[in-house]
Amino acid sequence: MTQPDTTTAARNQSLLPNASQALQAGLTGAAIAGTWTGMYELVRVRNKETTGREALRATANSAAIGAGAGAVAHVVSHVARSVPILGLAVLAAGVLYAANAAKKESAGASGPKTVEADA
Repeated sequence: MTQPDTTTAARNQSLLPNASQALQAGLTGAAIAGTWTGMYELVRVRNKETTGREALRATANSAAIGAGAGAVAHVVSHVARSVPILGLAVLAAGVLYAANAAKKESAGASGPKTVEADA
């Protein structure tokens, strides 16, 4: 009994997902982000912390961000599965970026503070 050739299947997989998959991931992201923000904003409207119009605007904004994040996450994960070394390189770059950002933030917080004297 022979085993299936998995290298052929891997070679036939495209680098990017098709548009309908990315669209579906975007819709899922929008639904999740919009639902959570909508529930939060509903509580704020009931407590009279915001108006209904502002709550709808915040919910729509959050849903749009969720749609973009869902689509981007899907494309990135698909590329990482298609080209694992590229996925590792992006992960390493992200870790280095986060480490440098944390160093800059801590250096800025503990740096010398100067006060300009009035002349």
